[in-house]
Order: sequence, then structure tokens, then C-alpha cells
Amino acid sequence: MPDAAVPALTAPAAVIDALLAGEQVIDLRVQPAAGGPPEGATRFWLRPDPDAVVELKPAYRRARELSLADESAAPGQVQVGGWAELVGRATTRLDDETRAALDGKTILALDSLAGQEVLVLALRAHRLVEPAAVPAVDGLTGLPADPGQGPPSEPALSEAAFQARFNGVVNALPGGLAAS
Repeated sequence: MPDAAVPALTAPAAVIDALLAGEQVIDLRVQPAAGGPPEGATRFWLRPDPDAVVELKPAYRRARELSLADESAAPGQVQVGGWAELVGRATTRLDDETRAALDGKTILALDSLAGQEVLVLALRAHRLVEPAAVPAVDGLTGLPADPGQGPPSEPALSEAAFQARFNGVVNALPGGLAAS
């Protein structure tokens, strides 16, 4: 469990990779079990869960199979490649219309989530110039509580590209997103 003083959002490695590559600006979490970001935190580290299994769209699954393996952290460590700002959130049921509207906005295969209530987190991701390796069991030892004050980073998307994708998510959700 990450140190409470150092806020982190734990997600499947493929989702974090997609956020940091600018392929998506949302994280979907099944309600209520998956939870969300730490209470009150608007900036947090993106901590991959190497054991999490998610169903990716076939094209993304195949691209991950064909891509070169990233440099991994040493045994007993997790590599943290960036952080995110929470810019909006919504809870919605993935009915057919909403699922279709969100389908192009995530790398996840959404069919298995049909009819379920999900938490949609809109995230502005920032890539670390040099990824940080942290102990897998001790949380985020060595990283500052405010990721914006941490090691050098850069936004995963330009402001214009992020706004375009963010607006697409807002328009796809009934009721839009609540600002965070």
C-alpha cells in the first residue's frame, strides 16, 4: 500500500502507459470496488500494478505484444513513469450509448463492463524525463508528496491536444464531468 503522505493512483500498467503516451486521458474504474484517487488529492503519482489484468481492445493488445519491452525496474521495485492531475470525474452506467461514446477514448475493451457503473477519471498526465524506481511493497519512498515538485516532467499531450480529448470525453458522458 502506498504511503498516505505520497498520493498515488494505482492502475494496470497498460492504462498508465496509455495515459503517459497520450493515447487516452481517462481511467475507468468499476464502482465501488476499484476506488479512485486518494481523497482530496488533485495531483498524484501513477503507480503501475504489474499484477492487474485488464481486457484491452484487440489492436492495443497486439501492439503491446509487438512492442519492445520497456526497461523494467529491478526485482522488488516498481517503475513510476509519471504523475497526473485530476481534472474531472463522473460516475456513469455503461449503457450501450455511453459505452459506444467512450469506446474511442480508451484502450480498454468495454464490452465486459456493459451495464456496470463506472467511475470516469479525467487525468492530465505528465511523463517523468527519467522514470523513478520505487520499492514495490513500501509505496513511493523517495518521491515527493507533490508530484509537480518532483523530478523533471513534461505533459503527455500539448494543451490543445489535451483539451480536444478532454472535451470529447465531456461530450461523450451524459451530464459531462464534474471539475475536480
